[in-house]
Amino acid sequence: MQLPANTCSYDRYDTQTLQPINVETSIRLAELGWTEDDFRGRSVLDIGMNAGLLSVFACKLGAASVHSTDVSAEAVTFFADVAAQHKLPIRVELRAFDKLEDKDAADIVLFMEVIHWSTSQGMPIPDAIARLARLTKETLYIEFPWSVDEPSIKAQTTLTAEAYSADMILDHLTRQFEDVRIVSFMNYFGYASPSRRALVRASRPRDIGPALIELGNASLLPCNFTRGRNGIAIVNSPNGPKVVKAVERTSALGQMPQDSFDALMQALSGSKTIVPPLRIGTNYAINGRGGARLIVMPLIQEAPHALTPTFRFLSGAQAIDTAIAVRRDLRAADNMAPDLAKLGFSKVTTALLADLTKIVSAHMTGTDQRLVLDAAKSNKPQLNRLCHFDLQSANVVRDRNFNPRVVDLDNLGLGTAYADGLLAAAWNSAKIEDIDRLEHELAQEEGRRIEPQDVIVAIAYALSWKNARERLGSPLDDWMEAAFAAGIKVLITKLRSISSRS
Repeated sequence: MQLPANTCSYDRYDTQTLQPINVETSIRLAELGWTEDDFRGRSVLDIGMNAGLLSVFACKLGAASVHSTDVSAEAVTFFADVAAQHKLPIRVELRAFDKLEDKDAADIVLFMEVIHWSTSQGMPIPDAIARLARLTKETLYIEFPWSVDEPSIKAQTTLTAEAYSADMILDHLTRQFEDVRIVSFMNYFGYASPSRRALVRASRPRDIGPALIELGNASLLPCNFTRGRNGIAIVNSPNGPKVVKAVERTSALGQMPQDSFDALMQALSGSKTIVPPLRIGTNYAINGRGGARLIVMPLIQEAPHALTPTFRFLSGAQAIDTAIAVRRDLRAADNMAPDLAKLGFSKVTTALLADLTKIVSAHMTGTDQRLVLDAAKSNKPQLNRLCHFDLQSANVVRDRNFNPRVVDLDNLGLGTAYADGLLAAAWNSAKIEDIDRLEHELAQEEGRRIEPQDVIVAIAYALSWKNARERLGSPLDDWMEAAFAAGIKVLITKLRSISSRS
C-alpha cells in the first residue's frame, strides 16, 4: 500500500512496519510526549486523520478503540486497508468535522493540524472549540500553526489575523475546558523553519461551555459559586453578568421534554420572588454536554463583589413571608399539575409518603410518632400544587433593593398548598404564630385552611432531607440541629391542633 499523494510530510510511515520513514515524522512523535499512561484503555477520536499516523500511535500506546475520520475519500480508503491489514481496533470513516455528533464523543480527541482548515472553510474558532468540547470526555490534544504568517496558511488559505490566531484559540479553549496547557512548541520542521506549531492539551470540558457560546461568546468570571451537586458559574456576557447553572439531571425538571420545560418556565416568567431562567433564543434552556440542561438567570446581587447570599439564616417570620410569596408565584402553574404529574413531578413526594413509617420512626417516638402515622393513615395528600421544596436560607438571596429572591428550582415537584410554607417553618425554626399567619394569609386564596396532609408532606420532606445529609457524611451543625428540632416540634404542635379542631 502506498501513502496517498497528499500525505503531509510529518505523517509518513511504512505501511508494513508502521514505523516513521522520515525525520519530520520521527521528531513529531517524540515531541508529542505521549505515553501509555495517557492512552491505555481510552477511547480515541482522531479528527482529520490524514494518513492515520496518530491513530496508529494511539493504538501502540494502548488505546482501547480509535475512531478515525477524514473528508478525503482517498485517505479513508487507504487507512481502512492499513487498519484491517494489521487488525487494529480502529474504525475509519469518511466524515466531516461538522457532522460529528455527541454520540461520537471519546475519552481523548485528537485535532491535530486541523483547526486552521476548519476556520478557512467557514467554522469560526469559537464554534469549533465548543464542538470539540462536546466531543471530548476527558482530554483534547490540539496542534496548530501559531499565526496566519505560517507559510502553509499563507499559501493555502485566505485567513486573516482577525479570524485566526493562537490567542483566539487559547482564549476559547480556556472558556470550554478547566485545564489548558501549552505542552510544547513543535520543531519537527527544523529550528530554522518559519513554521511555528503549538501543541496544547485541554482537559476537563466545562459542563457550562455550550452556554458561553449561546450567550455571545461570554467569559467565565473567577468566582466559586458552586453549591450542591450542580455546577453554578458567573459569566460575563455582552449583556452583563449572568448566572449559568446545570439543572440536576435526575430531577423531574431535568428530565422533562424541552417543550414542557419551556411551558413551565413561561408560566413562572412573571414571578416576583422566584428567579426563573431567562429565555435564550426560543427556549428557556441550553443543551449542555451529555444531555445536561443549562439555564441562564440574571445575577440578582451586585456583581462580582458579593457572590454569597446576603444572609445565611432566615428568621421564622422571614421564612414564612418568603414561602407565602413563593406560593403565589407558583400558583401560575397550578393548572399544569395534571400534565406535570404525568411527567414525574409527583414521584419524589409519592415515594416519601410510601416510606413515611420508616422515615418517621428514625426520628420520632411515642405520641409524636403515633400522631403523624395515624394522621397519614386517615389523610391521603392530594398532590395538586407545584412546590419549590427547597426554601432553605441558602436559596434565598437579596436583590439590589434588599428584597428576598428565591433561586434553585431543581427540586420542583407536586405537593400540597401549604407544604412549602411548613417546610420553611421547619428549616428556619418558625414559631406557631408564624404558621398561623401562613394559614391566615393563604386560606382565602387556597380555599381551605392547613390540613393534616400539608403537615405530613412537610414532615416527610424535612426528615428525609436530614437523613440525606447524614447519609452523605454532612450532618447538621449543632445550631442547625437545634433549629431543625424546634421546627419539627412546631409542625407537630400544628398537627395536634388541627386534629383537635377536626
